[in-house]
Amino acid sequence: MRQRIQMNALRYLLKKETHASTITSEVSNYDTYWIYFTPKEQSSEGEEGETQESADPVKMLVEPEADKPLRARRVRKLNEGRQKPKAITTAMIKAVEFEIRHFYGETETTYTSPVVAALSRFLRIHWLLWFWHRFSKANASRKTKFLRERKTVLEVIVRLDDERQSGINSLSVAREIRGPDLFLLPSEVKARYFRHIHRIIDSLAFTQEIEYDKNRKTYTPTGKSMASLLEWEKELRIHRSQVRRERMIVCLTLVIALGTTVQAYQAIFGSAL
Repeated sequence: MRQRIQMNALRYLLKKETHASTITSEVSNYDTYWIYFTPKEQSSEGEEGETQESADPVKMLVEPEADKPLRARRVRKLNEGRQKPKAITTAMIKAVEFEIRHFYGETETTYTSPVVAALSRFLRIHWLLWFWHRFSKANASRKTKFLRERKTVLEVIVRLDDERQSGINSLSVAREIRGPDLFLLPSEVKARYFRHIHRIIDSLAFTQEIEYDKNRKTYTPTGKSMASLLEWEKELRIHRSQVRRERMIVCLTLVIALGTTVQAYQAIFGSAL
């Protein structure tokens, strides 16, 4: 009975997926199950029907064919050809360890039971895991704060250098960023802000976007500065796009949840009337 339930769960998963034989970071709309199982006790036939322990575990991969009987083939080794698939029977999966990898969007979840994987699919838990992953990325704006600050400081140094200004330091950069309001800040806040700008300038010098000219006693941008600005702008643009998409998903989720609640209310109390 247990093996039949597991086989039905496998069929359910294969019907729900859109299979992909490879996974790359350039694609973000995966819905793929890679299903493996390995017998807990490995054995192979010897002479005259004897059974001997197998040196290597026989890892099987379930074929992604939802419209055909369940089949599995042995995962091929290095420099080995594709193995012929075999029909999956209840005896074959009587004592096995499952490894079910679900690639959904940008998330990957591993299950050790086809029944648990099927329940997760039926209850849309896989979608919640994906949503939580995306929500966490949308809330990562704090992680880009320092990147934005580095970009702003470097842009100011490049602009001041283009204007042939000398003595570019933390004070002149801070004055360009905050404007006249800088000197209206309380002394403690102003000193803390100067220290923060100075640390950013030190970090830019450490990563060689700028260098200190001892003769002119000023910071000047290097050839790496423009490449870094382009790269940072690309990263920030991708992040902004992700945040906008996550906000749209949150709004759509709230609309769907509200509509489901209204339908459930009408179904329950409407029938009672």
